[in-house]
Amino acid sequence: MAQIKHEENFDSKALFRDAMDGKWADVIEMYANSRLARETKVTRTKHTVLHLAVSTEDETLVKKLLNAFKEGEAPHILGLKNEDGDTPLHVAAALGLESICKLLTEKCRELVVCARNKAKETPLYIAAHHGKKKAFFVLQDCVPETWLSEENHPISFCRRGDGNTILHAAVHGEYFDLAVEIITLYPRLVNFNNEKGQSALHLLANKPLVFKSGSKMRLLHKLCYACIIVDPIEPKYKRNVYTSKLNERMNEDNEIKAPDNYSTCIELFRGMSHVYHLIIASFIFGERSIKNCYAQNKRQRSKNNNRHGLHAHSSKDFERDAEYGNPIDGEASKKRILPENYMTGYHFLKIVIKFLLIVLGIGIRGIETVKRKKTKHRRACQVMDALMEHASNWEYEADGKTPNYNKRQDEGAIDASKPPDVESSINTSESSTTNSLNNGEEKEVEEPAGDTPILVAAKKGVLEMVKNILETFPVAVQDFDSNHKNIILLSVEHRQPQIYNFMLKQKSMRESIFGMVDKDGNSALHLAAGSAGNSHPWSIPGAALQMQWEIKWYKFVKNSIGLSFFKQQNNKEQTAWEIFTEAHAKLIEEGGKWLTNTSQSCSVVAALIATVAFSSATTVPGGVNQSSGFPILQGRPAFDVFAISALVALCFSVTSLILFLSILTSRYQEMDFDRNLPAKLLMGLTTLFMSIGAMLVSFCAGHFFVMEDKLKYGVLPIYIVTFLPVTLFALSQFPLYVDLLRAVIADVPERTYKSITV
Repeated sequence: MAQIKHEENFDSKALFRDAMDGKWADVIEMYANSRLARETKVTRTKHTVLHLAVSTEDETLVKKLLNAFKEGEAPHILGLKNEDGDTPLHVAAALGLESICKLLTEKCRELVVCARNKAKETPLYIAAHHGKKKAFFVLQDCVPETWLSEENHPISFCRRGDGNTILHAAVHGEYFDLAVEIITLYPRLVNFNNEKGQSALHLLANKPLVFKSGSKMRLLHKLCYACIIVDPIEPKYKRNVYTSKLNERMNEDNEIKAPDNYSTCIELFRGMSHVYHLIIASFIFGERSIKNCYAQNKRQRSKNNNRHGLHAHSSKDFERDAEYGNPIDGEASKKRILPENYMTGYHFLKIVIKFLLIVLGIGIRGIETVKRKKTKHRRACQVMDALMEHASNWEYEADGKTPNYNKRQDEGAIDASKPPDVESSINTSESSTTNSLNNGEEKEVEEPAGDTPILVAAKKGVLEMVKNILETFPVAVQDFDSNHKNIILLSVEHRQPQIYNFMLKQKSMRESIFGMVDKDGNSALHLAAGSAGNSHPWSIPGAALQMQWEIKWYKFVKNSIGLSFFKQQNNKEQTAWEIFTEAHAKLIEEGGKWLTNTSQSCSVVAALIATVAFSSATTVPGGVNQSSGFPILQGRPAFDVFAISALVALCFSVTSLILFLSILTSRYQEMDFDRNLPAKLLMGLTTLFMSIGAMLVSFCAGHFFVMEDKLKYGVLPIYIVTFLPVTLFALSQFPLYVDLLRAVIADVPERTYKSITV
């Protein structure tokens, strides 16, 4: 009767209002006494009270709500979905709330593999998509262990409706540490394709910025990059690692709590302490004591790692790699690469290198930035190696949008043990996902011929992947896309000098791949002559300099192996130069306008300086001696400086003016952008800067005679302030000057890389 009374008095608006006001005690009371309170969707987006409680990230609150469940109703209530089809477990997985995920899965483990939202994503996929590794580990514990060991067992819970797997999600989000864990758990996913025919290796090939070949660094940062040591990733997942929250919190309390900027000091102290104890032990107790010290230290590390559910050996991957072998397999090799007592020296060397880099002026922030970049590069390469290690033979079927596995892989995601009836909608979504992922039985799709990973890497300029694939599968050099373009043609078309230069060094492959043409009969030279579109591939500003590097790229490809390798005309009977002229007409027009505007502005400045310099050169400070006709101030250092600087300013300003006028009167033909126009612009800017500097020196020298008696020692700061505006102007224009210098000197253009969204 009491239950019926509570149901009759239930007010959903009051429940929502109390939840929004944070009156969770009243909410919990209403939640425990009314089934409607547990089932009602209280917001416009169809969130239940449990959805709202999970989003507060309050573990205690969620536990109290779960304890209010009646017997047998947990699967149904936990399976209720919001407007996006997300259950409370989806929300917890997206936020990375591993403790709440554990509470929810204790009530209904089947939600991990059964519950799907509108995008057909399971909570396990959501955790991988957001890079929440700890939450992923908790959810992974709910997957039956036999499903991981049986080769033909269905793993559709790892996939989304569009065919993307948890491995796709981790690679796309650049969560490389999680990707290594997934490859270790589910090596079969390496060969799974989504509806676009893309594997995880395809997605990685579309990310040039996560590799060193796609990153541009200054000289000092390159030095820092070479000195920084980055440890590889080691899989740390072990089943039921989070079964005891108490142990986890105890371990967290035992760790040293310090700000990030104190970590170097702590690491230095530990290293020095370790070295000190080793020295004392070696002198007093001998070598046997050192071995005992290491054995005790290793046992302590094993004990600490076992608390976290890690492997018994060291968590540092460089140590493990040096001592045990493969970081992915985690199998110990009997042969050690480095003696165990060398590892202390390795850690001490890391600290010394970091200290020296700070002394060199890079700074802690700069070092951390470079370290993050190198860490990303190393981990991307490690994921690439793992993907290549578990990849199938280099046999590409035209599977396109159909995932690469058999029918029973998606049939009956839960056949080992029948779960409770979680919710009809969950089962419905599971069956719909099964139908959509089966071999096209319910969903007919057209099969496109997708690019292989090596072709994608060639287009994006991922040199590391091209090298790795060719070393592992040499036959991949024969791959070509739907337009019959191979590695050479794609690297030339997409302006990838690193890939093209690497392939040039493979002399054994020249005969077979450099002479190929696409389906339109275009050779590599034809594609080099084509337009790059609006992408502006070269790392140089300005349309004129872009045009110069387009010419240099064309000439580089032309002279790389000789014209005999290239077909003279394509199927439209066009030569490469005819294509170049037609494709670059717009860029020539834009480059001409840029040069005209730049030359006009600079010529006005040069003319003004020439006028002032001529006036200064014809004026003698202090006048002349009427009897001898020589300047009165002749012989004084300031007068000599004035005379010479005025003449230099006049000469350089006139030279600059002539150079800019010659640019303005140019015809702006294609080959004019190769050397002629950029060289004139470079010389014009050089002489202009020199004339400005000489004019200021002349002014200060002439003005010195007026101020020397009044401010003999204070005149120098005044002149320094006078030079400040010109110095700021020169600094603002210096990048353009450097780009011009680089554009004229460079033989091979330098590619720029941008972020790519897949």
